[in-house]
Amino acid sequence: MGVGMHFGGMSAPERSAVEMLFRMKMLNIVIATGTLALGIHMPCKTVVIAGDSVYLNPLEFQQMSGRAGRRGFDITGNVIFMGLNDRKMKSLIIGDLPKMIGNFPLSVTMILRMLLLVNSITSRGLVTEESTRSAFSRCLTLLNCCLVYETIPELKSQMKHFFAFSVQLLMLPGLLDDAGKPQFLTGIVTHLNYHEPGNLAFVFLMKSGALRKLCQITDGKVSLETQMNLIIVLSYLFAPLKLHANAVNKQYYNSKVILPPLPNYVREVLEDYNEQVLYIFDNYFKSVADHCFKSMGEDNVLPMSKTKFEPKTPFNLQTEGCDTKTLEQQISENSEQRTICSSFAALSGQTDEQLYSHRTASNIRHDVFTDVKIVPLLELDEVYNGYAWDFYTHGIAAAMQRDNNLRQGDDFAKLLDFLLVLQCIETSLSELEPLKEDDAILKTFKFVTEEFNEKFYKAYGKK
Repeated sequence: MGVGMHFGGMSAPERSAVEMLFRMKMLNIVIATGTLALGIHMPCKTVVIAGDSVYLNPLEFQQMSGRAGRRGFDITGNVIFMGLNDRKMKSLIIGDLPKMIGNFPLSVTMILRMLLLVNSITSRGLVTEESTRSAFSRCLTLLNCCLVYETIPELKSQMKHFFAFSVQLLMLPGLLDDAGKPQFLTGIVTHLNYHEPGNLAFVFLMKSGALRKLCQITDGKVSLETQMNLIIVLSYLFAPLKLHANAVNKQYYNSKVILPPLPNYVREVLEDYNEQVLYIFDNYFKSVADHCFKSMGEDNVLPMSKTKFEPKTPFNLQTEGCDTKTLEQQISENSEQRTICSSFAALSGQTDEQLYSHRTASNIRHDVFTDVKIVPLLELDEVYNGYAWDFYTHGIAAAMQRDNNLRQGDDFAKLLDFLLVLQCIETSLSELEPLKEDDAILKTFKFVTEEFNEKFYKAYGKK
C-alpha cells in the first residue's frame, strides 16, 4: 500500500507525480490539503475530512466530497468526518453555496493583452483572414459575454468607459502609441499581468530613469547596497504583504521583518504614478456617474435594501407674505444638484468635486461599479512584511516561517513567486533591443536573480 502527500508547498512536478501514481493505483492513500479540492482529476472511493479549519466552508466541502466515487467503478462514494463537531458537519452538508454572479472582467493589463493579441495578428502580412477574425472574436467574446451582465446589465456600458480610460493610462508611459499599438515595454507588463499594479509602476520607473539610477555598477560589480535597494523596491511592487499589528514592536535577532522605506527618488516617481492614476480614474468615475444620471435619473434607491425614496404626501410650508410651497420645493430651490456623488453621501456634505480616492469610492452613486481593485494604485504608506528582503539577507527558511509569521508552505509559494518575477523581468529585459548585455539594469537584475535563485534552492532543496 502506497501513501503520498499533496499540498501547496510541493513543486508542480512533485504534485503531478503524486496524481499520476494515484491514478496508476500505486498510491492507495493521499494526505492532502485543499489543493485537491478543485481542478484535479483524482477520483477515489472514500474521502476523509480530518480536522476543522477556518478555510473549510460548504463550497470547499462540496469540492472535496466530489472526489468520492469513481465514475464507472463505484455506485456511491464515502465521506467520513473526523475531528469535527455536529454543528460544523451540519453546516457543511446543508449550508448554502455562494451565488455565482461573476466579477468585473477587465483590468488595465487585460486591455493591453487584448490589444497585443489583435495587433500581433493584424500587423503581420502572412496571417489569414480567419486568424484575424478569430483574434477579434476572442476579444469581443470577453467584452460582450460576461456572467456579471446577467445580474448587473448596466455594467456593460461602464465597461466601455473603463476601456477608454485604461487606454489613456497606457498611453502615458508609452505602452501604446496614438494608434493603439503596443510598444517595446509591453512584454514586461503582460508577462506580469497577475501583479497589477506593480507591473505598470515598474514601467513608470524605467521610463523616468529612476530604475537606472537605482541599478548602479561600481568597478564592474553590483554593490550590496544596490542589491538590497532593488529588492526593497520590487517588494513594494510585487510582494506587498501587510504586516500584522502584533509584529510591529517585536524584537527579532536573525530577521528584519519590517520592510524599509523606499529610496526618496523612487518614492517620488511612484507618487507621481499614483497621482496620474487618480486623475484618470477620477474622470472615469465621473464619466460613468454622469452617464448613469442621464440614463437612470436621480440616485434615490438605497444600495442594500433597494428602498426607493419618493415623495408621497406633500408637506405645505406656509409663510407670511409668500406663496404656498411644499417643503420639497423649498429644499430643491436652495440646494446644489449632485450627479456623481450619492444623494445619501451628499447629506454629510460630499460634493461632485474631488470625489474619488481609493478610500472613499463608496461616496459615488451606488449604481456605479466602484470596486477599488480595478484602480491600479500603489499603497506606499502601509507597513509591509519584508519577507523577500529578509530572506535575501540571511537565506534561512526556518527563520522566514518563524519571524515573518508565514505558514509552512506559504513561505515557499511566496518566495517562489518572487523568484519567478525576477526571472520574468530579467528575460524580458534581455529581449529588449535598446538594452545591451553590459547594460547596468540588465546586469543588476541578472546578478540579483542568480543570487536569489541560489539562496532559494539552497534553503528548500528543490529545483
